[in-house]
Parts: sequence; structure tokens; C-alpha cells
Amino acid sequence: MGVICVRVDISQLFGHRGKSIPIDLSIDINDTEGYPDVVGFLEPVKIKGTLTNIDDIIVLDAEGDTLLNVSCSRCLAPVNVKLNFKLYEMFSKTGNIDEDIEAVTEDSIDLYPYVRNEVFENIPMKIVCKDDCKGLCPSCGKNLNEGNCDCDTSYINPKFDSLRALFNVDEEV
Repeated sequence: MGVICVRVDISQLFGHRGKSIPIDLSIDINDTEGYPDVVGFLEPVKIKGTLTNIDDIIVLDAEGDTLLNVSCSRCLAPVNVKLNFKLYEMFSKTGNIDEDIEAVTEDSIDLYPYVRNEVFENIPMKIVCKDDCKGLCPSCGKNLNEGNCDCDTSYINPKFDSLRALFNVDEEV
């Protein structure tokens, strides 16, 4: 996969405090490395907002959305997820003023890594196809939403047998 770059020219903002430029982008993200539950993007990531020079710090303030196809955390069925997020970044040509401000050495900013990070940070940890998803059988792997299997579910790993005494059904806790 080639390197993806989404460069935005910010040269007109330098030296003009208070000046803004609109941002309206559509970005294809095909790199899902590190996110095995993400099957793919069903539409490009759309970004709308502004880049503004505030006291010689370039502030990106935008909102984004996209439609993802992810795997259900229980049964692995495909699930479409609409994702909405905010994107707020600060840049400075004078160097890193603090850890929240990125240094800019050119007259343009590559927004791709910031957009990609924000998208993946906003994906919910556990996505299920439906609230009552039964998941997969731990023995045979059958999707239990499609029906039961014939596996013996009474087996308890002997390593956990001592825990059974803690949950004696005849005793009141």
C-alpha cells in the first residue's frame, strides 16, 4: 500500500491572525492495520471545518463522519456503523510550544494521520449486531444466533472448579 497524503495549504494563514480557511474534504482510508475488527470503509471519511490562525497557532476545528463495516464482537457477523467525530488539532511554525501543538515545517499540513487516528479512536470498543446476540459456540464455532449446536456445554475447566464452591446455588449470599 502506498503512502496516503492529504495536504492542505496553510501558507495564507501565516502572519494573518484571525484569518480562516474552510476545509471540506473527502478522504479514502484503506489502511485498517492494527484494527482487525474493521472490515472496511463503506464510504469516504468526510471532513468539514476550518483552519484558523489564532495568535500564530493554526487551529483545525472540524467534524467528520463515515460509514464503517466492522465485525460483531460476539458472533463476527458484519455490522455497519455510522461514525461521527470531532477533529481538533493545533499547529505552530515556531516549533512545539507544548505537547498539544504540532510543529509545522512547511506551508502545508498533511491531515491524513490526524483524521485516521481520530476515526479509529472513536470506534466503540465492543460492537454487537444486536443487543441479544448469542455469539459463537466456544467448542464448534457455530453462530448461536442461527440455532443451537449439539456441543456439551456442561464441561467446566478443572482449573476453575474451585470457584464453583463460591457460587453454591443452595446458599444465600
